[in-house]
Amino acid sequence: MEKIKKILHGDKDIINRKSEDFYLFIDLHRTAREFVPNKYDNVFNITDQYNKERNSCRNFRIYGQITSSDFDCTNLKLFVFKDIPNYSLYPHFSTDPNYLTETTTKPIVSNSWKYNNIFKKQVGKYLIEIDNFTETADTVYIHIIDINPNAKNLYKCKLVYNYTTTDIFGNEITKTIPYGTDGSVVDINGNIIEVNNDFDFFYNKHWIKKNIDIETYNNI
Repeated sequence: MEKIKKILHGDKDIINRKSEDFYLFIDLHRTAREFVPNKYDNVFNITDQYNKERNSCRNFRIYGQITSSDFDCTNLKLFVFKDIPNYSLYPHFSTDPNYLTETTTKPIVSNSWKYNNIFKKQVGKYLIEIDNFTETADTVYIHIIDINPNAKNLYKCKLVYNYTTTDIFGNEITKTIPYGTDGSVVDINGNIIEVNNDFDFFYNKHWIKKNIDIETYNNI
């Protein structure tokens, strides 16, 4: 522990005293320290960092408009699965092992202002939030419930694009196609995979726009 003492002349003390000579034993020492550089070389590459974060992220936001020529598309219930749902579980879809999340469609602008299509049916909008999607599946299924039984009620949305290839030892492996790819990839079996995964990426999320035009099949 370092002690600091103040030394005063005798005639400067509270009570005057005769000055006397004495010796101080001082042990001088020092510690070595590297020189701190006054300049740092910044090799940060913002494009590389962006691509790294983009391709490691598995948070998704699927959004868009939903419309039909036969009925209004506001207040529709959407259930999202990682595989084709088990319809026998209706209405308890949340018990399905493939269940991911659910949401409800909303008016385009507000409840007091209706936005209709050319068939005078209300157009709705939706937002599906999926975080930490670590499933082996690369596609999600959007199931719309309680609509016209003749209407198509199941739609697919691809989140991750994978393909089969071989490593340097000839072993078959599955690789993920980097986000931002727009074109096609040929797998080990010669299959051509059309890729469109240049999704917007911000706030650590992939934003996938998917407008749904509900098809209706007429009975003949």
